Amino acid sequence: MKKLIIVTIIVFSFVVAQNQFKYHLGLSASGIGGSGLTYRHYMGDDNIRFAGFIYAEDGDVTNELGFAFEKSFIITKYTRLYGVVGLEHQYIKDSYEDWDYQTDTSSHGVSRYSLMGVGIGFGVEATFFDHISVYIEAGERFYSTNGSRRYWDDEDEDTTGISPVATIGIGYSF
Repeated sequence: MKKLIIVTIIVFSFVVAQNQFKYHLGLSASGIGGSGLTYRHYMGDDNIRFAGFIYAEDGDVTNELGFAFEKSFIITKYTRLYGVVGLEHQYIKDSYEDWDYQTDTSSHGVSRYSLMGVGIGFGVEATFFDHISVYIEAGERFYSTNGSRRYWDDEDEDTTGISPVATIGIGYSF
């Protein structure tokens, strides 16, 4: 028990209070407000976050852009509990070649897929070692898709639904 208390004191001695920083740059994987390179602007209890990435290779393109608004409910010296509402857009263009072994011929094609989502959830953030901020979120996303994803669907399909989503992020606050 004594060792646990000492370790806890050491760990929390590196944790700093929230709201002393204005900006955050990092990486996130999110179903609520977009994934990729993340920029967060701290504005007291209300914060905004932008995230996104673009990847292109040999005519294939994958990108995602997102925006989230965060409202803090509880701010302690060590952590922050907040609600989050976000928007995201994903787009994937995939060029492919199918080979028919029976006729010994190939065919070329392009699949296109896009997703628009609106998410809502709750998150917890902690800042360690003076500037390293870590956060996780959980919630629900209403989404609408258009097109098909190669190797996931063989037919073009437009769907709409609600799904559980999560977020994990890490970055540098300054």
